[in-house]
Amino acid sequence: MNSVSGIGIFVVNLDRSPSRMRWMERQLTALGLEFTRIRAIDGDHDDIAMEIARAGLTLGEPAERPLGLREMGCYLSHLKVFRAVQRANLDAACVLEDDVELSRDFPRALRSLAQHRTSTIVAKLEPWRKRRIGVVVDRIGDHRTIYSPQAHIETGAYFVTKAAIQAMTDLDTITRPFDRALFADRRNGPLILSVSPAVAKQSDRFPSLIQIDRDLVCSYWRRMPRIVRELYRPLAQLGDFTREIYRVYQQLGLNGMTKIRYEQVLTCAERTARKSKSIETKPNWRPSVGTLTALRGDRS
Repeated sequence: MNSVSGIGIFVVNLDRSPSRMRWMERQLTALGLEFTRIRAIDGDHDDIAMEIARAGLTLGEPAERPLGLREMGCYLSHLKVFRAVQRANLDAACVLEDDVELSRDFPRALRSLAQHRTSTIVAKLEPWRKRRIGVVVDRIGDHRTIYSPQAHIETGAYFVTKAAIQAMTDLDTITRPFDRALFADRRNGPLILSVSPAVAKQSDRFPSLIQIDRDLVCSYWRRMPRIVRELYRPLAQLGDFTREIYRVYQQLGLNGMTKIRYEQVLTCAERTARKSKSIETKPNWRPSVGTLTALRGDRS
């Protein structure tokens, strides 16, 4: 077993989910990586108000909608990791939820990110669901880091530096789900990046434990009359596009503006599958022998 110098690997896991912990342990052990389990705060069974007070946090006015108890438990669990990083005086950490699949390239990506462990960055290790405006900021080994000002979701796997944790002082007040808070494009906060190709993804082995809370967002949106939604949609998209262009300029300057393009972050496995599909449509091309899927899941 080994670890990446100066980087801790933390797995967030509920006491009532031992099968998920075994799943993560098998993956990380197979990759030769040491890790630390963080007991997750259980929104169904723990006293959330007491846990918020114990962590020295405050519950603020909701930014979008009231948060469910499970969402607040998720938020508190990730903040526990941040406190553990600070106590251990680590330069950076990789935070994993217990329902992700890890690529065989996961250790290599961490070693590449290690060279930026003193920077003020947060790097998402999961794929994007759709194409979005992005700028390639750097190439780290076999991977790229991409800056996109569009909001990210899902905190199943991400890299965060101690400098970034110290810069995100607004996390002490809970006003929105943790993924929205972590990946917020702050004016004076860390640079939010994504690693491409992605080296982790949400596994379909396990259902989401907070989806019931997230579905509230959709229900709020559906209550708006359809004609109003359709009229509002293009205006919102235009506003978002304008804001995104401006944020690229603020973060990366004119040089970043010249490198804007529509990017999509896929896993290594998805890229391999797409390549294989394109090969199959051209009979004269023979697929390479021994092509392996990067993301391996125990489906038994």
